[in-house]
Amino acid sequence: MFAMLLVSALAVAQYPTPAEKPAAQDTARTPTTQAALRQDMHRLWSEHIALTHNYIVSAFAGLGDTTQVAQRLLRNQDEIADAIKPFYGPAAGTQLATMLRGHIQHATHAVAAVKGTHQQPRDTSAPARGRDTTGRKADVTTVAMLRANADSIAGFLNSANPRHWPRATLQSALSMHVDLMVQAVQARARGDWSASVAALDASHRQAVQIADVLTDGIVKQFPNRFTGRTTAMSGQ
Repeated sequence: MFAMLLVSALAVAQYPTPAEKPAAQDTARTPTTQAALRQDMHRLWSEHIALTHNYIVSAFAGLGDTTQVAQRLLRNQDEIADAIKPFYGPAAGTQLATMLRGHIQHATHAVAAVKGTHQQPRDTSAPARGRDTTGRKADVTTVAMLRANADSIAGFLNSANPRHWPRATLQSALSMHVDLMVQAVQARARGDWSASVAALDASHRQAVQIADVLTDGIVKQFPNRFTGRTTAMSGQ
């Protein structure tokens, strides 16, 4: 039942993949200062963390807003991708949106797997070899898919800006992003509210670092696209 809820929440029919927007529309939305771009990136990635937390809470509690939160979380991925369109074009933005949506789909499957594992009755009387480990295997599999998706995103971004978005830097940042999300899900499953809040705080801090990496890379690659004095790159 819970798995079916996740499928309905992420069905393409309910929330179609966005079509490419005209280049003129993207150009009109281009931030003209480094500060404006950084502010946009901070907002988008902070929303990503907040919406992910909302989804985890709603999904574990079986709340009626789970589908709506999932749809808003998907839209946040489109908005993050829209932020790069003025610099890398509509096609690149649409491709990134597809990959980020995959990130959310794998994340929701991870939530379902972890929830199923922790809710599954444990027969301690059965021999270890005879116990049902399906839930734990699904947990491991979905997390592995999350990591593979993160590596793909890192590779795609690196191909767009090889000099200022080093692949190793992006892989490390996105891997940490996945680790913190998994920690938050597992804490929620255990009912460890202190660990849940700690994971949320750490996720917010780390998401701002990702936003800064993206902002700095864009500004360095396209310095003539920004007006005003050049400011120091973020060291966070």
